[in-house]
Amino acid sequence: MKQDNWRLLTPRLLENDKALRLIEYWRNIFNAQLGWHYVLDLIWQLEKIEELQLGRGAKILDAGAGQGLMQFLLAANGYDLISIDYAPRAISRLQTLLFRIEKKEHFTSTEEYVQHLKAGQKSIQPSMAFKYRQLLYRALTTSMVKETTRKRVKGNITFLQADLRDLSILEDNSVDAIISTSAIEHIPQIEATAQAIKELKRVLKPGQPMFITTNAAKELWYHEPSKAWCFDGPALNRIFGKNMEPDPDGYDAAFQSVKASEYLQKNLAPLYFKSGNLGMPWGKWDPVYTPVGIEFWKTTDKS
Repeated sequence: MKQDNWRLLTPRLLENDKALRLIEYWRNIFNAQLGWHYVLDLIWQLEKIEELQLGRGAKILDAGAGQGLMQFLLAANGYDLISIDYAPRAISRLQTLLFRIEKKEHFTSTEEYVQHLKAGQKSIQPSMAFKYRQLLYRALTTSMVKETTRKRVKGNITFLQADLRDLSILEDNSVDAIISTSAIEHIPQIEATAQAIKELKRVLKPGQPMFITTNAAKELWYHEPSKAWCFDGPALNRIFGKNMEPDPDGYDAAFQSVKASEYLQKNLAPLYFKSGNLGMPWGKWDPVYTPVGIEFWKTTDKS
């Protein structure tokens, strides 16, 4: 049903075994370290994209993609991805073995969050010897060989360095769907976030959706360790310019289910244990917000 709404994402999503196995499969291939709630974000987005029944070659924009898994999950299913991020990105050898990727730049980034990411990455980088051993191991697996030989049936990925507030490099009404996985909360000002959503609306085709995940809270506040906003309902309505239907289950129940999740706690990525600045300081399981999925439909060529 095409209805603007937001849904608090809870461990009930883990019951989607097919999506969970797909995420774990690609996480193992890339040796990816996911944010503590990203598996919930990704399952919800996969479910929503599947409901659209888009054909192969459909163009999907991944806003704030970084090196996130979703762009690769979707490209593996034959979609063409415009992968946008504020920070500069390198294309790894492993990525080029599996996907057709090109790289474009629209500007040079300088903002505080990019520096925050770089500092965090330096603190968790494995040794070069370890990385090469991991790459060799994955390259020798049967699944890796299968994926490499199927490269020709995958969609294309374009890495575009751009500010979400200025997507003038892209035409109006030019993409079939938009996803964003835990990215918009890192835009410093609420007004700037609203401007980014306005630009995303512009490039989205009429009658098509955005599926955006971010942080939810009972009241609007800023989480300093991860440099991220935690949005309440009024803030989300302000950012998206519509009064969206809220989650009927309520925040407290959703938050408690997330906090009690054995799966999420046991699968906390190693990066959290090596830093105090990534949202779960030094690996202590203590979530202070819950993820939320926003479903927004563009009804006309203007909104």
